[in-house]
Amino acid sequence: MRHNRRSTRGGFAITAVRALFWVPYVVTSVGLGVWAPHVSADVTNRERTDLVWVHPKFASLRVRSIALLPAVTFEEDLIDVKQEQRVTTAFGEAFRKAAYRWVTPRVASDLLRKAFAGDSTLEAVKETVRRSGRVDSSASASLCAALGTDAMLSLRVDFLGHLRTSDSGPMASADVVAALVDSKGRLLWRALGSETIRETSIDPVLDALFERWFQRFPVVTSK
Repeated sequence: MRHNRRSTRGGFAITAVRALFWVPYVVTSVGLGVWAPHVSADVTNRERTDLVWVHPKFASLRVRSIALLPAVTFEEDLIDVKQEQRVTTAFGEAFRKAAYRWVTPRVASDLLRKAFAGDSTLEAVKETVRRSGRVDSSASASLCAALGTDAMLSLRVDFLGHLRTSDSGPMASADVVAALVDSKGRLLWRALGSETIRETSIDPVLDALFERWFQRFPVVTSK
């Protein structure tokens, strides 16, 4: 069953998903890694919050290639394909500096369609990411085999748009969830972040958010 609890932010209804998403992982991550929260705020210009987790043995897991999956929107009735593509493109631009072999979302989609004879598997993957914020561990082996990669990185857009403020000037805002899962179904990296900037364009918000995440993404170790 889809959760439809909502809260209002600056007059706009947005999905209240953070507690639903984080609580299970805070509990189960004890002994597996360290949550590294980063919070700062300037109410006159910018507000941002990041929660990032990295598998403590990431360096030994020999991840060399990653498929970036197409971004999905949490609320199915609010899906905006262009906005999803906007998020995917911004993420790809920020993370292409990481020295992995990347498979682009378009190529990844084509590979899954070819391997599984149609869109059904790709749509099932999107629905799983929409529901849980990550790829299903039980499907990761077959998906990575089809993609030809060691891991897959999913993106879920929880909010993307403008907020109403009491003073003049628009506030652009984004809330995004990302997760890296390997071929054995292990969660290797996960991030939840938000960014709000006094801007008319959404692009600077995504650029700022993903640049911060890139700084906290595991680097490739030498062979």
